[in-house]
Amino acid sequence: MVGDVWLSESTPDAEKVSYHLAEQEEKGEIVIVQPYPYLTRMVWGDVENFKLEGHGVTPSWRGDAERFVSTYWRRGPNGEWGYIQGDFAMKYADGSFSLHGRSDDVINVSGHRMGTEEIEGAILRDKQLVADSPVGNCIVVGAPHREKGLTPVAFILTKDNNKLTTEDRRRLNELVRNEKGAVSVPEDYIEVSAFPETRSGKYMRRFLRSMMLGEELGDTTTLRNPESLDEIGKKINDWKRLQRLAEEQQIFERYRYFRIEYHPIGRTSNQEPKNQSNGANDGSRFSVLGLRSSPSSRSPIRPSTP
Repeated sequence: MVGDVWLSESTPDAEKVSYHLAEQEEKGEIVIVQPYPYLTRMVWGDVENFKLEGHGVTPSWRGDAERFVSTYWRRGPNGEWGYIQGDFAMKYADGSFSLHGRSDDVINVSGHRMGTEEIEGAILRDKQLVADSPVGNCIVVGAPHREKGLTPVAFILTKDNNKLTTEDRRRLNELVRNEKGAVSVPEDYIEVSAFPETRSGKYMRRFLRSMMLGEELGDTTTLRNPESLDEIGKKINDWKRLQRLAEEQQIFERYRYFRIEYHPIGRTSNQEPKNQSNGANDGSRFSVLGLRSSPSSRSPIRPSTP
């Protein structure tokens, strides 16, 4: 088996993606360029043509080969085929590789693409640094944001049902900020008692992502604990409600004070206004300018004299 690291040269939404080789210690997609025996022993799909013949399957049946190729195989820098499984990696001079999370779990925050597993790794570092850390495990997903597009939100599975304190949240924010930058700091931390997981113990983060984005969950029959979705859904709805209230309050604070200004239009020095008492017919106009308020300026602004 021979592996390598490729970098894409276009956006994920492009119809055609090209690749070039990554430099040493440059993060990209890990690929298998020389497949090994039993890499894929069976390709499922194409149920309509699945037939039994004698003691086995019809030899002409190959499963949904077209979907298999379009999902897992890409053409490399020199036109060679490469098997892509969806993991970030770096290669080193000694021929070794290090894995850096799933490449399909990426969110775009204010134009910055970041892997959610990298943020999770920074949060989980708290378990190594703090003896009594309340963090058991975490899952980070992207939540809709009015200005950023998406913003990271961390679901925390706490130890022994502990609660995150203000100091815990500050410490976790600093960990993420120091390791991944300020743009990666989660918007909030949502504490849950369980993550949805399969019978084999795999966390199903796609359900959290779908609930946060308001999408259909799809098939949940593979879950060992489907009741966990009810708790998580309620906490997500409560969090979204609080976010809306905070945004509305922010808008109110930003535009709560106004200033009215009067500007003369087309008046000459020898013209007398027809009505100076109210300025309604003196050929003037007025405009209302919204002014931002700041915590240090809470007194209302008086209208200027006409």
